[in-house]
Amino acid sequence: MEKVELVIFDMDGLMFDTERLAKTCWQEGAKEFGFTVSAEVLDRTIGRTAPDTRKIMLEVLGEDFPYEKARIKKDELMLDFVEKNGTPVKPGLYELLDFLEEKKIKKAVATSTEKLRAEKLLKKAEVFSRFDAVIFGDMVERGKPFPDIFQKAAEVCGCDEKNCIVLEDSPAGVEAAWRCKMPVYFIEDIAKPLSDTKEKYKKALDSLKDVIYLL
Repeated sequence: MEKVELVIFDMDGLMFDTERLAKTCWQEGAKEFGFTVSAEVLDRTIGRTAPDTRKIMLEVLGEDFPYEKARIKKDELMLDFVEKNGTPVKPGLYELLDFLEEKKIKKAVATSTEKLRAEKLLKKAEVFSRFDAVIFGDMVERGKPFPDIFQKAAEVCGCDEKNCIVLEDSPAGVEAAWRCKMPVYFIEDIAKPLSDTKEKYKKALDSLKDVIYLL
């Protein structure tokens, strides 16, 4: 592998087992307002920003769907779960962070999630301060699948984009990394790799632990 200066992590579904939790909380939140959100619709929102998620849901459920109210309820349910149970961390995260620190390779988070919720998850898992940069979804104008968030992570860390690698679990994230020519490795969570993204990632890995052997 070429020289790696920076490893950029997605968050939900990659570092934390929160996509399944989010799906359940979305369905419960929508149900309070008399709407049913299918798993298929929620799968389309994985890796997307809040504005993109809103657009997808309103297209499917109609303009009468109270997106903002349902989202607030979803966030309340998720944060309540995390307060009671802690952030559900995916296998290999702490080991990979230890390895990167030992090798003096920089680390960044590039998540489509807005700062308010993402920062709480990262701090609850005691990893927020371990990253050289954390770029939230509401810090960039265009979310994934546009490359802006990965480019900003490289810029903030002072690293050449060609010396960065990206770890992703969503097709939208894979597309975003591919667009800025950063090698991206797919670690499957809920979202399956789409046929048009399979040629855009370097390799599929089973877990974050495999990144250690990769490097």
